[in-house]
Amino acid sequence: MDTLSPNPDRWDTYTTFIEIDNYFSPTDRNRYDSLVYKQTSGIEALRVTCAHELHHAIQCGTYGFTGVEFMVYELTSTWMEQRVYPEILDWHLHTSSRLRQPSLYAFSRDDAFAGYAWGWFGWVFHRQSDTLLRHVWHRIATGERPFKAVVEACRDVGTSLSAMFCDALPVLFQTGSRGEA
Repeated sequence: MDTLSPNPDRWDTYTTFIEIDNYFSPTDRNRYDSLVYKQTSGIEALRVTCAHELHHAIQCGTYGFTGVEFMVYELTSTWMEQRVYPEILDWHLHTSSRLRQPSLYAFSRDDAFAGYAWGWFGWVFHRQSDTLLRHVWHRIATGERPFKAVVEACRDVGTSLSAMFCDALPVLFQTGSRGEA
């Protein structure tokens, strides 16, 4: 038996679907009267939203929804936006927030907003190969909590989260004129 096969008895999996806004207007407002699309609107917003939400549908439908440690879900779905549409820089808004207020976005936070802000870190995982993120999600499917799955998946591929984090620091601080789009 493949030890990476999902265990549907451990985390609930779902039949999933996504429903997408059909307009993505730059003037759309939420119930708090704040602009919904601050960075990207129109067809570009539709594209990255589809990539992001389809990834969530796959996460919850295949690997399960843990109900905890949402950062891992949002980090990998925000990274999926970047992987599918690298030319659309919607994720920059969240990264900018993290750079302006780093204390609000600790890597170990359990909330979704931290995951959006750390979405670029998916590229660090990807540099190891697709195997690393696949191991993360297979470990989640077999009952591991998301943060532990990240740490253990790093070990599975012969590295550590701390080593990957330290290797990423030069990229993390490439901002302004030092940055790369």
